[in-house]
Amino acid sequence: DGGPPLPRIAILCDAGGDAAVLFANLGKVTQPLRRNGPPVAVKEYGTLVVVAIGLDDVLDKQFANPPADSLANTPTFKAALQQVQPDAVSVFFLDMPGVVKLVDDGVKRVGDLQAVAMWPKIRDGLGLAGIHQIIATAGFDGQDWMEEKFVSTGESKTGLASLFDSQPLTDDALSAVPLTANRFAAGHLDLGAAFRGIHSAIEQFDPSIGQQFDQGLAIGNAMLGVDIQNDLLDSFGNQWVIYTDRSIGGSGLLGVVVVNKLNNADKAEAALTSLSQRANMLIAQAMGPDKKITVEFRQSTVDGMTVHYLAVPLVAPGWGIKDGNLYLGLYPQVISAAAEYVSAK
Repeated sequence: DGGPPLPRIAILCDAGGDAAVLFANLGKVTQPLRRNGPPVAVKEYGTLVVVAIGLDDVLDKQFANPPADSLANTPTFKAALQQVQPDAVSVFFLDMPGVVKLVDDGVKRVGDLQAVAMWPKIRDGLGLAGIHQIIATAGFDGQDWMEEKFVSTGESKTGLASLFDSQPLTDDALSAVPLTANRFAAGHLDLGAAFRGIHSAIEQFDPSIGQQFDQGLAIGNAMLGVDIQNDLLDSFGNQWVIYTDRSIGGSGLLGVVVVNKLNNADKAEAALTSLSQRANMLIAQAMGPDKKITVEFRQSTVDGMTVHYLAVPLVAPGWGIKDGNLYLGLYPQVISAAAEYVSAK
């Protein structure tokens, strides 16, 4: 409205019988802010104590009486809440169309020609229109603690929305986890699709930057000796599992195992081997001819699987491929034990 922007931020607390005490204490705490910054007000409406940026009359109009169009009565919020815990201890909710509209209006109001030209490209390149609402809850489920998240998307699955266009995890992925595992997590991550999405967004944002990206990618491919997208990222599958198990590598974090069901095991093996060889060459060049310490990737064959590991003190992180699965771990014996568990079915 012609002056500096004034964000609408409020913290509300239903303080019950402590409302008067809380109101008095917050008034003392926020007094320096009211003297030296934006108009921070502390208001008391029955048991409701409000700390907000804004003038008194505006806050009275907003909080003195419950609004008819409150969040609790909003159809989009009510629909999202049905997908998660209805009686959670905490709830996070984000209405993406509202956020996009807020930025749209702000860009128009500021009137900066560059921002007016660039924001639609960023918005459409990220596919923000394909994401509707995001909600996350946390609360007790009997004696357990449970967290749930839900993302509502539209039919368009471009940009960020494409990350949520995944099928349920398969038994093949979950069967890589031993029954005795003390912790595990599994999920989707399509590195190839994510890379192509970033590339597409950059090209849509600015074709000249897209050309620079392609040039940098070509240099990286030549330096590493692999096609990063086609030979490496696209060879990974989109299902990843991570776990620890006492019988595999120990129940602590040093025994962690990461498993990926590969799309193309041969391509992945060739690309990762090439990267290991290039890494050895670069490390040797960096350390010079008079090196007293050797740091390099080495290979060891265990139960028919070649394990590649970085020979350094304390840990020896590495990888191996067997039966179409990629195994990552901090020790060669952990990698071979994890592969043997799956092979034994």
